[in-house]
Amino acid sequence: PSSAASDVYKRQTHYSVVATPTQQGAMVIGVLDGVYGSPEVTDFAGNYLEEPRFVNVTYDSVDVEAELTRGYPDAHVRDGGVMYANFAPIEVALEFSEPVYGLTAGDLELEGGGTPLAHSLADASGGDATGFSVQIAPGAQGALNATLPFGVAEDLAGNPTLDTDVLLFVYDTVEPTATVTSTAPYNTNTSPVPFALALSERCFTGAEENFTVTNGA
Repeated sequence: PSSAASDVYKRQTHYSVVATPTQQGAMVIGVLDGVYGSPEVTDFAGNYLEEPRFVNVTYDSVDVEAELTRGYPDAHVRDGGVMYANFAPIEVALEFSEPVYGLTAGDLELEGGGTPLAHSLADASGGDATGFSVQIAPGAQGALNATLPFGVAEDLAGNPTLDTDVLLFVYDTVEPTATVTSTAPYNTNTSPVPFALALSERCFTGAEENFTVTNGA
């Protein structure tokens, strides 16, 4: 048996039973009526119990694990797992270790400016309530961090969802600029000729791979 029954109070036709679970999972309690060598149940006239009766309960006291991931697995993920996005809205995926209920798009907390779209929460798990997606509208250029705090939803047993790690984004729709200069005069007899390239921000593709020279090498 997965539980131990104790504190049985007899009241002729009604009994109260307190069962203490010994592990997570299914619990069954009932009247066996002669099954597996148990005593048979009869009334005072000797009539037997019509049939065994059982009640099934699932004991679950484990909090729900939660994880935030990017809704675009092939997006521009760069240094340290940060996603650089030049599009909006940005999709965030929410994964849970078991079905949860009571979740809303507004439960997602954002730092750095941004708003979860109120009606964007969608079940992405085929209806079993373990995976959702939320659309985020960035509020400004720059860093945008998303988290899901503790207890925003719960499972069927009432156990809360745990908080998640921070999911890092950078929202950037500004095109980088490049400036090429040289310390050499316009007319020079110096060789090689020095050039300098300045970019307005860090770029993923190396500038040296895109540097072109006419009438030189």
